[in-house]
Order: sequence, then structure tokens, then C-alpha cells
Amino acid sequence: MVLDVAISQDGRYLLAADRDEKIRVSRYPQAFVVQSFCLGHLAYVGSVAVHGDHVFSSGGDSIVYEWDIESGKPIAQSEKVGEDPVRRVCVLPKGDLFHVVAAAGKTLYVLDDKLHLVKAIEAPSDIMDITALEGNVVAVSRYVFAKLSTT
Repeated sequence: MVLDVAISQDGRYLLAADRDEKIRVSRYPQAFVVQSFCLGHLAYVGSVAVHGDHVFSSGGDSIVYEWDIESGKPIAQSEKVGEDPVRRVCVLPKGDLFHVVAAAGKTLYVLDDKLHLVKAIEAPSDIMDITALEGNVVAVSRYVFAKLSTT
């Protein structure tokens, strides 16, 4: 079962995160041609985010992974960011660097470009979704719709 999808920034690949602990990287638009599989998660993969030729993922194991899109090889992984499954990951470009933000339960976890925890931001209720917008994170929870700065 597919839980999330993304298209690579160059439009060449379709990435499908699924319940079977993997990301399938297919050549777009011939999605039947598999370029690679990103294997290593210990539970379902619920969210993927693309940055350049890398994809970031997380889900039921609460670990954020960075993968090379073409080869499917892991580049980096975080420590477990919390007890709750990660609902969503997004990438915030910061000049030549970037932050990866993971939403799990009531917490936004901000990770640096090596996937080390920089800080955790608590919300008043479970975070349902996040996205990057103009260098900030927009988070939606049951009671709050907020634009949060990660700096």
C-alpha cells in the first residue's frame, strides 16, 4: 500500500513510500521501470521529501533517513526522534545547507544536514501535517495553524 509519493526535482523519478518498509524509485513517466529501492526502515515509510538528488524519509520507526535517489543507497540516518511515528518530513533549504523537519505527535524535530537533532518544538496538540513555505515551516494541528521559524 502506497502511503506517500513525490517526484524528483528534475522530474525523472517517481518515489513511492509504502507500508512494506521501502521506497520504490521508478523512472517517470514509465513507472513500471524500477530504478532502485531504498531499503532499511524498520517499519512503514509514511513520508518522503526530495531535495536535489536525495530523498528523505521516515515513518513508523521514527528514524529519518537520507537516500541517494538513483542508487537507493543510504547516505545518513538520524537517531530515533521520539516515541511517536513520524507523520511527515519536509526539507528547508538554508543557502548551501538545509534543515530536515520531522513531525511526530505534538513535536516538530529540526535536524541539520547530517540528520543530527538541532531542536524540538512542541505544539499544543498532535501535528497533522507540515510543509515548507518561504524558509519557514507551516504546521497544522487540531487547534493551531501556525508558521514556525526553525532558527
